[in-house]
Amino acid sequence: MVSRLDQSVGEVVTALRTKGMLDNSIIVFMSDNGAPTFGVHSNRGSNWPLRGMKESPWEGGVRGVAAVWSPLLAKTQRVSNQMMHMSDWLPTLYSAAGLDTSRLGQIDGIDMWKSLSEGTPSARTEIVHNIDEIEDYDTIRRGDWKYIRGSTQSGQVDGWYGESGIDSPSYNADRVLSSRTGTTLAGMITKLQIKEKETSRRTTQENESSFSDSGKGPWQLLTSSTIRSLRQQAEVRCDLPTNGSAPCNPRSHPCLFNIREDPCETTNLASQRPAVLNSLKDTLERYRGTTVRPLNVPGEARANPALWNDTWVSWGDEEDEWESWTAPRPSRGRIPLLLSLVGLLLAAVTVNLLLASNTSRQYGTVLQQLIFSGKITSSQQDKGSSKVEKVANTTEQ
Repeated sequence: MVSRLDQSVGEVVTALRTKGMLDNSIIVFMSDNGAPTFGVHSNRGSNWPLRGMKESPWEGGVRGVAAVWSPLLAKTQRVSNQMMHMSDWLPTLYSAAGLDTSRLGQIDGIDMWKSLSEGTPSARTEIVHNIDEIEDYDTIRRGDWKYIRGSTQSGQVDGWYGESGIDSPSYNADRVLSSRTGTTLAGMITKLQIKEKETSRRTTQENESSFSDSGKGPWQLLTSSTIRSLRQQAEVRCDLPTNGSAPCNPRSHPCLFNIREDPCETTNLASQRPAVLNSLKDTLERYRGTTVRPLNVPGEARANPALWNDTWVSWGDEEDEWESWTAPRPSRGRIPLLLSLVGLLLAAVTVNLLLASNTSRQYGTVLQQLIFSGKITSSQQDKGSSKVEKVANTTEQ
């Protein structure tokens, strides 16, 4: 699956370059939050060494990783650790496109383009991960501090799960560089390097020096050594919990963690930093006052197809109509006999009309249509044939 994903991404990137769009594009490749390591939806995903998993307040359930590539980035080939929330992508990309984010109105997202592009401190300082009245838990992060009260699934996902991946096949940076995406981006960067050199020849020495002050510059080819260095910088390293670690049971007492120093949430600092704990708790209470009623509703028993002749129907569109409607059932017993009697009656009426008008041939045609359409039975067909002969003899006389 991953191999095919690499291939499909390469095709998209190549198409952008072929169409002349890559030099004005922003490519964001990002993960979903939290793999379900075990349970009914379990897969081979792992959040190790982060704590928890999908649908939990721990870092293993809320933290995601992403890669951003664009010629519009001011500083490249680096790891970004700025705090960012999913809702920030809208104003961030809106701003990168050169538009005024004030036109978006009052939204939760924050423009992060300057932070991502130039590596400046994050414009976001706080994230409310969730206030869940149904599961009865809430989580907030401010700066390096994270507050957790309560948990999901009765605390069954509060541990550390999944495979480390350390024993997987060794990482081959050269294969990344030779992939379709790697070669396409390398060709694009080479083109931009040539263009930049041509531009530099026509600029003043002052402009040239100001450009070189930005570091390596935006048009640098990726190398194997750079890839390995970036991977080491991005790796999360944690020590497993020890007997000396402060216990944390958020279902009984709130917990406090320093996420920058302890991203795996192994050491509870609630007792050591009560002022920070209470401050985050008060902030959550203010947010709680702005929440609206959850949209979660219980399942509707009347939607069961078993109540509608095992058929999926729009049972709730017109409730009055559906309440009085009974789904049709397969016909049994007297209904086929009734249909046969109706067919006989129609045949008799047709015969009488045809005899009255002495149109025996027309009658024969109508009779054949009735026979072929299945409106009369084989025994009725024999009776009709004898009547046709009588009509024919009468016509000849």
